[in-house]
Amino acid sequence: LVAVIGAALMAMAQSLTDCLIGMALIGIGCSPVLMSSLFVFGRFYPPERFAMMAAWMIGLGSLGSLVSASPLAWSIMTFGWRLSLAMTAVLTLASLLFCVLVLRDPPRNETSHSESGLWQGIVRILSIRALWPLMPITFVSYAFVVATRSLWITPFFRDIFHYDLTELGHVAFLMSAAMVVGALVYGPLERVLQSPRLPSL
Repeated sequence: LVAVIGAALMAMAQSLTDCLIGMALIGIGCSPVLMSSLFVFGRFYPPERFAMMAAWMIGLGSLGSLVSASPLAWSIMTFGWRLSLAMTAVLTLASLLFCVLVLRDPPRNETSHSESGLWQGIVRILSIRALWPLMPITFVSYAFVVATRSLWITPFFRDIFHYDLTELGHVAFLMSAAMVVGALVYGPLERVLQSPRLPSL
């Protein structure tokens, strides 16, 4: 709901401040999506399916980045950026209604550490030594890719190669497609190779 409000505010923005507030609300509204999905997968599915479910979640969720590439560029040129953002707000509202009507909370796990607070949970996660090598990899790999796709790909190809809006959409589309395919392939590959480590290499 917060993301819907943010997208609507972006569509009606009259100043840079309006845009910044709208983007902040979109970020806040979308931030729980991945972790809540992983929580549901962990509670509803057996552990051996978790990696594949998470990979498919990221892959299918990344399809939105395909829509934000060439289709969004076409929509902006055809309908204007305000109407395009308004349509984004409508689509986000539709996904909200779908979640409210379809999703169900998993049964309560009486053996979970529900009494732990946020910081106790973070400390518990950071104490898992197997995760330590993954943290710097995540920091320098995925964060870099997302920043490139979200922030830098458009000004780079616009200022260096002088691409127009349609060409910029195509470049963003190709990068997004590669990210989607990589995420969708990882899950089945991990099951075929019987190892979560080999596909990561």
